Amino acid sequence: MIRWLRTAFVLLAGLFVVMLIGLWLETALHVAAGAAFALYAVNRSLRSPSLVRLFYLFPVIVAAGVSWWGLDLSLHSHEVGILYVHGVFAYMEHALSVMFSADGIFFSLATWANLAVMALVVFVMDPSEDSRRTA
Repeated sequence: MIRWLRTAFVLLAGLFVVMLIGLWLETALHVAAGAAFALYAVNRSLRSPSLVRLFYLFPVIVAAGVSWWGLDLSLHSHEVGILYVHGVFAYMEHALSVMFSADGIFFSLATWANLAVMALVVFVMDPSEDSRRTA
């Protein structure tokens, strides 16, 4: 019985940590991926400039907008005053309500869709373009 209690406590603590840093973590991932993709896109565009290469800038612009949106959501959802004044359960309720609100869900969808587009460009489109050029 004690093993179940300890497991439940660890799971609840883990859930609290994920809610504490959930939107922050997703925003940080998107900012880092957007910065890495921006460096890749600028390097790729400078090596072979063309109008087709300008579409690399579209995911960078989307990444900047979505990252700003994520920062705004993260600041709204992690108001430490709620934790300090009302306690842990009120804070968890507020964090969950923001994460599963329409804004939170659309933010997650936009983040992962933009990350998928960036990965598609880097890992699928560019290698196939390079192989066509050498063949």
